[in-house]
Amino acid sequence: VPVHAMAKNGPIIFAGTNNGLRLSMDNGESWATVSALINFAVRSLAVIGNNAFAASVFGVSVSTGNRGTWTHASIGLPNSGARTLITSGSNLFAIGDSLVFLSNNNGVFWTIANVGLEAHPVYSLAANGSRLFAGTKHGVFLSTDNGDLWTASSIGLPNVPVYSLAVSETNIFAATDSGVFLSHNNGGFWSAINEGLPTDRVKFLAVSGPNIYA
Repeated sequence: VPVHAMAKNGPIIFAGTNNGLRLSMDNGESWATVSALINFAVRSLAVIGNNAFAASVFGVSVSTGNRGTWTHASIGLPNSGARTLITSGSNLFAIGDSLVFLSNNNGVFWTIANVGLEAHPVYSLAANGSRLFAGTKHGVFLSTDNGDLWTASSIGLPNVPVYSLAVSETNIFAATDSGVFLSHNNGGFWSAINEGLPTDRVKFLAVSGPNIYA
């Protein structure tokens, strides 16, 4: 089955699929289905300490230590569910209905964190330390106060959707309809890095060590 998201906590690996959540307790040697989420299309995963979070069209579910027991943690989220979970310290952020939501209590309650993004549907999120980045229909926006306020951070970017963001130290990568763009200074300025790409439209990015995958 297609795998949409992965997260790791020590030897435990989570894989989100169209048919629920898979769990490996031995670094991927064997996998088991998490029965509580078997009918969920898990779109994103995140881990804070011993808490694991899974986002789906049904909202966010959390497992606190016992990986076989999952409970809903979606109070304040829209009925359409959530996607693109990211963490920043002890804060958890999610996209729902193209808006940004914040939970600072392990998913017990969510509040909207969308000031500055009202006219800009959000497609992706990334965190680099205390700096949060939102990829929107109209470029990248930045928050330095845990999502209280977002401001445009798109100098050098065309006015196109940003589908995915990836972080590698102080480098931020953005996947767009006009290829991949890179900021060396945490979103202060962007430049295209498209040599070798077979298409302009890039939908997803991932970082592994010194490598970036598009």
